[in-house]
Amino acid sequence: MPLWTIYCPRDAFTAEERADIARRITDVYAPFMPRFYVGVAFQLAGPDELFVGGAPARRFVRIAVDHVARSLPGRGDGAALHRPGERRAGPLPARARP
Repeated sequence: MPLWTIYCPRDAFTAEERADIARRITDVYAPFMPRFYVGVAFQLAGPDELFVGGAPARRFVRIAVDHVARSLPGRGDGAALHRPGERRAGPLPARARP
């Protein structure tokens, strides 16, 4: 059961972009597990709530991925899930990139 947590400024993505990102991430796992196993959480931060190097981070996105299950019985070794996310789920919207 994967959980993707995306830390970002409140204005990094629109509501529609967040929904699209969550759908694309879920699409990566759909061939391997039921869609309802996949979680995507956006941790939205205001200008004084997200810091990098001790300074406010206005154009910063951090993605943390946790996988609870260790294997996918009967479904191969799960190697496809370990490919870099951008190749599988696609790039972030341009304005969210540094």
